Amino acid sequence: MSTRTKKANKKRKIKFFWMSMFFLMFILSGSLILQTGALAKQSARLSSAQQKAISLSDDYSPRHMVLADNFTNIEELAQSLNFEKINQVYYVRATQNTALAK
Repeated sequence: MSTRTKKANKKRKIKFFWMSMFFLMFILSGSLILQTGALAKQSARLSSAQQKAISLSDDYSPRHMVLADNFTNIEELAQSLNFEKINQVYYVRATQNTALAK
């Protein structure tokens, strides 16, 4: 090989190296932009889900349970709602082939 072909091969290799590096940088920066956009969408979605969870937890806060604390005598409330007082509870175990009727 002559010196001229060695220099041409060397220039070709350097040119190929720089072209491949430029292409690689282009691909990596493009993927970075796409991933950043996807991350922004997911964080916005997570934020809205957190806000929804906070609003739902506010709707079912213990302030709805305060009603039970205000009644000092639960038996009076049950009688005013016409509930029957139960003294004993009997449990009946039914097998799969048994039909129960009262």
